Order: sequence, then structure tokens, then C-alpha cells
Amino acid sequence: MAALPVAAMIMPRTFLVAARPLQRILVGGSGRVRVPPLLRNRAQQIRHIRYRIAKREDAAPKPVFTDEDIPPWEVWESLEKDPGLRTLPGLTTERMCQVVEIFCAIATHNDPAWQERLQSEFGIEPIVLHYTAATLWPVAGHKLSSFMMATASALGYIPSTVSLMRILSQINDFSEARLKQPFRDIHTRFRLLARTTRDPDILTVQGLIALREKDDNAALRFFEQAVIAAKKDTGVMPPLLPGDSSSHGDPFFLPGRPLRFAYEKSCYYKLGQLLRKKGELDRAREAFAVAATELRHTPALVEHARLVPLGRTAEENKYREVVLVSGAVALSVEASRQMVVDLLMKYEHPEIYSPKEFKEDPVDIRIVWDWCLLSVNMSQSKFPFANMTELEGVHKAIWSNRAKMSLVKQDEETGEVTLTIWVYPSRIPWLGNRTAEPERFDIKI
Repeated sequence: MAALPVAAMIMPRTFLVAARPLQRILVGGSGRVRVPPLLRNRAQQIRHIRYRIAKREDAAPKPVFTDEDIPPWEVWESLEKDPGLRTLPGLTTERMCQVVEIFCAIATHNDPAWQERLQSEFGIEPIVLHYTAATLWPVAGHKLSSFMMATASALGYIPSTVSLMRILSQINDFSEARLKQPFRDIHTRFRLLARTTRDPDILTVQGLIALREKDDNAALRFFEQAVIAAKKDTGVMPPLLPGDSSSHGDPFFLPGRPLRFAYEKSCYYKLGQLLRKKGELDRAREAFAVAATELRHTPALVEHARLVPLGRTAEENKYREVVLVSGAVALSVEASRQMVVDLLMKYEHPEIYSPKEFKEDPVDIRIVWDWCLLSVNMSQSKFPFANMTELEGVHKAIWSNRAKMSLVKQDEETGEVTLTIWVYPSRIPWLGNRTAEPERFDIKI
């Protein structure tokens, strides 16, 4: 059989002309239509046609939210009674409730024209969306707040873009999420913004993103630039989402000051961690000191206390103890665990850490035990005793001076403390001989 000529193997033009009506049906066009190139195989052709038809069927706008997504009135009443609520002047809870109702009613997936209607038809500015979302974030679902922020970002409101990038930098699948919509457009806006603005919040978010990308040098550089920018008073951002909580301070423990920019606590805390990792302990201690004593950042309280050496006298240890107690008051289990470690160090080595004050003011094992119980309650964990009878027996032995404790180790990653308790059958005279065989309990808090 003779081979077919090349011209006969090429698709006739009459077939392409005949295919144009089908193309108009698929894409919904009415004018001049460009016929796409032919696909390589039949399976690929079928997938392409199904995709085009599905896209055509889904072209009708679909609502994003329902009435169930609107927070109930009890939420708005609680916001109205909140003394620490920060919002725009004149933006009342009634107005925010109205904004949410309108937003949920007109928000659709496939038709971006509704975003312009927020301003032109309902008079809702992007800044109103931003503050409403920031207010609802702690008390309502994050889906609604995130979508409102994404809408404000699409309308050109910069703080919404920065806030969403801060949220994006904390999620687990960060590398994949920033390549998907709507984060892909938000990431593009943020990168353009980072090239033209030296705002400390933007620099801090860049540092957080660099940490997710495992680039410690770039992250350190961004955090240091953010500190410099804040000292030059270049921070102009309104409250961001989710921003660091305000620094109220406590008159009985450590003072606090207002934040210079929204993510200042995170900036100094991460800066201290990176400097400690590089071995620059003095600079790390200074960064943690700002985050802990000035900004009242609870995780920084523990990190700062650990970089303050355990002294030989009560006066030398007073500052470290005040920092840790402040962390415990803020319900930090790490601070409580560190207090247990410090007290056990003094309890086991009185000749090193308090030689002059040991006879007058020894470390009471009952105080150590109370801190152990507090740590367990904060971490919501259980003691590894067989039953409550054993736990009660150890508790009674400690309070009747029939027990002693010893520190085994503290896990550097989790902060968990392992210690040993010896329970004696009879009362233990202070610094006396222990002749009876004790019962041993190894516990972890």
C-alpha cells in the first residue's frame, strides 16, 4: 500500500471551520474565536472538553457564606462590653454586624464584581472590612475574617495584605499554600510592597517567611532592620491581624510599655532566638529582655530568665525569680517548670547557690512540690503514679518531712523536667541520717 502524502495527513481546514460552533458553545464567545491547537491523544482531548464544560457550568456565581456563618448576636454583645476593643472611631458593633451581613449576602466565588459593589453600592470601605475582620478574629470563625481580609487586600488595603502574609507564614503547608489562590495574588502584592516600604511590620513578616524557608541569615537581617525602622518611627500600620496583644504590664511584677508596631513582640523574640543560636548570648539576652520586661511577651520571659545566671544569694536570684513568677502568672508552664529546676538546684546544692542563707532560709521541699503540682495543672498532664493512693501517699510524705527530691534532667526541646522522689517510712530530721530504705518514684512534669 502506497504511503499517504503529507498533505493528506494534515487536518483539513474545513474541519477547523466546522469545529468553531462547538468552540463557541464551550467558551461562551460570540465573536471571533481562536481555535486551540489539537491535543496529542484522545484521553487528553476528553479531559480538556470535560474541563471546559465544567467551567461553563460553574460560571454562575455561587455564594461563599450562608446565614449560619454570621456570628450570633451574643458575640456582638460580648464585643460591645470588651474594654480593650480597638476599632475605628464611629465603627460600632451594630455597624460591624451590618457589614458582616451585607458581606455574607453578596460574596460569591466566581464573580469578582461584587467586591466593587461593597464600596459603590453599600459604602463599605476596605479599612472597615479590615477592622471588622480584626475584631472578629478572636471570637468568630477564621474563615470569615480571612475572606474579609482577602477582599480588603484585593481592593488595595495594605494592612490586610500584611496580615494575611503573617497568617500564611504560620501555617504548616506554607510552601504550597502561597502558590494557590487567593494567597498567590496576596503573596505577589506583598513582594511588591516589600520592595518599596521599610515598615517594621513588613520587615518582621519577611523575617518570619525567611524562617519558614530555613534562611536564618536573611531572617536575622530582616528582624534587625525592623528594630532599626521602629526606632526611626517608620511604623504606620494600624492594628494588624493577628497582632501581638498589648503590653499592659503588672505593677506587682514587671512593667510594660505600648507596642511601637503590631508584631514587635514576635520580632524581638525571634531575634533573641536567632542570636542565641549563633552564640551571641549578650545580644540575645538584650533582645529577650525587651520582649520580656518591656513588652511582657510570655515565652520571652522564660528565655530571658534562662540567660540570667543563677546567683549565689537571694539578692542575685531575685531578678530571675521575678521574671519566672511573672511568666507563671501569665500561665506559662515553661516558667513553672523552670522554677522547679531552679529550686531543686538550690535544694540539692545549698553550699553553691546560697551558702550564707542556707541555715536561716533553706529551700522548702513543699514549695518545690507546689510548683510541680502547678506545672502539671498548667500542662493538663497526669502524674505517672499507679493510682490516687500513691499520689496521696507521696503528697503526705512531702508535707510531713518524710521525702526528698532530686533533679534528673530537663529536656531542651520540650522543656519537660524529670525528677526523682524518695519517700521514707519515718520522719527525716533536717540534715540527719537516713537509715531506712526509701521508696523511689520517677516522675516527669
